[in-house]
Amino acid sequence: MNNQEKMDIIISFQDNPLVHPLTCGRGGHKHRDLIPAVKDNVVILVCLDCSYWQPLHDDFIESLAQLDFQQRQVMKMTNDNLGVHQ
Repeated sequence: MNNQEKMDIIISFQDNPLVHPLTCGRGGHKHRDLIPAVKDNVVILVCLDCSYWQPLHDDFIESLAQLDFQQRQVMKMTNDNLGVHQ
């Protein structure tokens, strides 16, 4: 998985309304949600409200992808059952 694919997974996860977004380790809910960036060819999470950042391991990013996919499947099935079309 390349860095762009990793960033796309994080962006999708952060935009998923059914999961709690990844938040700042210093400011928590008082800061904006973390965003992905690349530092020294490693995908990291960055807080735009302070200097907080953290590296991510590939297995964690893969877990985010699975959780995001599963929750989006739940949302799709729920919408299908309710007759909601997006």
